[in-house]
Amino acid sequence: MITLQQTAPKPCCARFVFYAPAAHEVFLVGEFNDWDAKATPMYRSADGNWRVEMTLPAGFYRYKFVVDSIWRCSPDHPHDRCDRPCQACPRCIPNFSGSFDRVAVVA
Repeated sequence: MITLQQTAPKPCCARFVFYAPAAHEVFLVGEFNDWDAKATPMYRSADGNWRVEMTLPAGFYRYKFVVDSIWRCSPDHPHDRCDRPCQACPRCIPNFSGSFDRVAVVA
């Protein structure tokens, strides 16, 4: 008889950054926090970037940012509200609600 043991994936540090120097608040939302728009606040640096680090198991995660109550995928296009793919973002993928998400690969 052969017994296989599966070990849980090793947790990894995932860093998320969003450039929005004029924003008042930015939150990270995604599969890792049940898309809760207030669960994961980001913190502004002096350079205008908002940052947060999370410890997550290795894998693929869909996510977005909530910037001053507006759901966003990319800081590159300030008017992109995730209702279409961002031309400059190859990580935008369609979701089941008809908009787009970004994908993070945590390894």
